[in-house]
Amino acid sequence: MLVIAAPGQGAQTPGFLAPWLEFPGVTELFASWSDLAGCDLMKYGTVGTADEIRDTAVAQPLLVAAALAAASVLAMGPAFSGGHDGGEGSGVDGAEHARHADGRQGGIAAGHSVGELAAGVIAGVLSAPDALRLVGVRGRAMADAAAARQTSMTAVLGGHEDDVLRSIEAHGLTPANINGAGQIVSSSRRSRRIRLPGPGSGRSRWPAPFTPCTWRPPSTRFAPKRRRWQSVTQC
Repeated sequence: MLVIAAPGQGAQTPGFLAPWLEFPGVTELFASWSDLAGCDLMKYGTVGTADEIRDTAVAQPLLVAAALAAASVLAMGPAFSGGHDGGEGSGVDGAEHARHADGRQGGIAAGHSVGELAAGVIAGVLSAPDALRLVGVRGRAMADAAAARQTSMTAVLGGHEDDVLRSIEAHGLTPANINGAGQIVSSSRRSRRIRLPGPGSGRSRWPAPFTPCTWRPPSTRFAPKRRRWQSVTQC
């Protein structure tokens, strides 16, 4: 059974797209997806520096595109390697094949954070062009929110969940996300070092617009795109 797990921010590394370009058709896919996402995926995924791909406006579309490229190679092979037809809701000839990879290949698709968009494409609930458009809007909106004021984020590893949450709130931080058992992400409007319960924590490597006040602007910009997608999938 094939399992494709699409990660969230932090999984990107300089040059990590380069090996995938050796497979037929993948270069053409990235060229088309760059137009849809409003981000030069080829450039940032091959020669972009660590600082450049840390930018959430770059990291988010890059990770979604990488997950879809992996799905195209691992699950669909050449069937996914068509060109750009420019049609609304299609965008990449052969992208529709990936939406059925889960059912036809007897596999599983899962996504964490922004990786959920890629998983949605593979599972057949979202088209690849729509996913790239959505992630482009989401990434730019979150980057603008992060630039509006200084923010930081850290993942707290271990500790008892209730103790960690109480400590986060006691220090005036915001519990941004529970990534899984034993890992809670906290965010702050400014960068600072605080001792939290748990064996380890680290300062974020990317801007973090996850406090309630900084999340409202990107949420407002993303909502119309999300509603359009919901109306299409419900038809």
